[in-house]
Amino acid sequence: MDQASRERRGITRRRCLRLVGAGGIAAASVALLAACGAGGAAAPSSASVTAAGATSGAAAVAASARASSSAATGASAAASGSASAKASPAPPPKSSGKGTVVFESPALGVDEKKPFEQIVANFNKQTGITVEYVDTGLSFEKFAVQFAGGSGGDLYEYETKQVPHYAVDGVFANLDPYIAKSTIVKPEEYYAVTWSKGKIQGHQYAVPWDTTPVVVYYNKDLFQQAGVQPPSSTWGDDTWDWNAFLNAAQKLTKPDKSVFGCTISEWWVYSLPWIWSNGGHVVNEQLTKVQFTQQQVIDAWQYLVDLRWKYNVWAQPSQKDKGFNTGGNAMFLSGPYSIPGLRAGAKVPWNVGVVPKGRAGVWTRDPSDSLTIWDGSKNKDEAFKLMEYITGPEGQLIIGKSGRGVPSRKSVATSKDFLEQGDAVDWKVFAEGPDHEGLQAVTDVWPQMDTQIGKTIDAMWKNKENVQSTTAKLNEVIQPLLDQAKVRRDLSGSYLDQGWKPPTY
Repeated sequence: MDQASRERRGITRRRCLRLVGAGGIAAASVALLAACGAGGAAAPSSASVTAAGATSGAAAVAASARASSSAATGASAAASGSASAKASPAPPPKSSGKGTVVFESPALGVDEKKPFEQIVANFNKQTGITVEYVDTGLSFEKFAVQFAGGSGGDLYEYETKQVPHYAVDGVFANLDPYIAKSTIVKPEEYYAVTWSKGKIQGHQYAVPWDTTPVVVYYNKDLFQQAGVQPPSSTWGDDTWDWNAFLNAAQKLTKPDKSVFGCTISEWWVYSLPWIWSNGGHVVNEQLTKVQFTQQQVIDAWQYLVDLRWKYNVWAQPSQKDKGFNTGGNAMFLSGPYSIPGLRAGAKVPWNVGVVPKGRAGVWTRDPSDSLTIWDGSKNKDEAFKLMEYITGPEGQLIIGKSGRGVPSRKSVATSKDFLEQGDAVDWKVFAEGPDHEGLQAVTDVWPQMDTQIGKTIDAMWKNKENVQSTTAKLNEVIQPLLDQAKVRRDLSGSYLDQGWKPPTY
């Protein structure tokens, strides 16, 4: 699928970044990323597998859905508008109370839904519980509309950073009573920082089923041809720092610009590893004050802007970029969610290394995906059993071997079965990533902040506004949004200072 087609599919932002990574065009335009935020217009794909009452906060969710809709950018609306004239996809089935678990995910796509299909089939055989799994093609905002209308399913797959925005309105079931009785879902079994993200106001509303640390993907042939040492596979390696990254990118970039040394996603969250490793944070530890004008933040963004406009090792908008899959880029940063696409379409040999070390160490962003149960579900017990299976040892290994994420269950992520898959990918790089994770500024106003930051930095990536003025604008426009947050990072007994204290190597 070409880039223009992707821009018009109305896919979720997460799916977009995975497509971008798969195609190696990580220098996506802001318009493309805005299109990803729109979601909803794609035709749904579904897989139903035959295997074996409460009232939700509907009014609150309706308000949340309206707020989410009003926060959408004009670009998002335009992106989905071309598809709006088409026939609307059939709505997913809803929780029926007849023992059938309706499990919905938001546009994972053909390759990425496969592990869930396998998991559901296995669960069916082992339990006799009926599961109807639907990869809906819907956005998270449209899930909220389902909840508000009382037509939700049972089990939902969510980006973890989206959970506070919806959990605060009471649309997800409090999982504490289920977890207390479970012999499978135990907090200590998961990466601690990954588990902690599902805790909202002292209660667990989500259980992680993967974690996705960002690493450096590289073209092995291009490095060998240029006589350049590949990115290190050791987190915190002093020989693989910002200077080494730039030097490698310069040597790998061909004078005729048929090959660029690197490509960087314009989605601002992919700047975070650079900001954190430079000693900066875009918000304070309590998530109450923005600090985009920190010198460490400014310098990190200037480094990235210079990669494109000073050194031209990253393609400028007017330059043709053949992408990673066909040898047009030597390096790009992404998570394991790019692997299914690379397996399917890459025509070059590739592997992964760690992100470069900065003056404050080496950090990566490590977003995770979680499972939630709609509070209006009529099949909560059965839905939790499916949640147990997906996040238990068997389900986690299926997910890990699919290549679309690192198992959130640490014993599986560090097992020989996961680390030695026989595909020449250095999975140890991924498994050690969560130990170097910085924490994103996630609150219940994350969707609005994300949209506004993306709009504001667009001119900076295009070299139409400098970094200093851009960061000053960000302070002005993002602080009022952050002031509206009702749910911030839990600083009580569940507080983890990982993401703020220096990583250890």
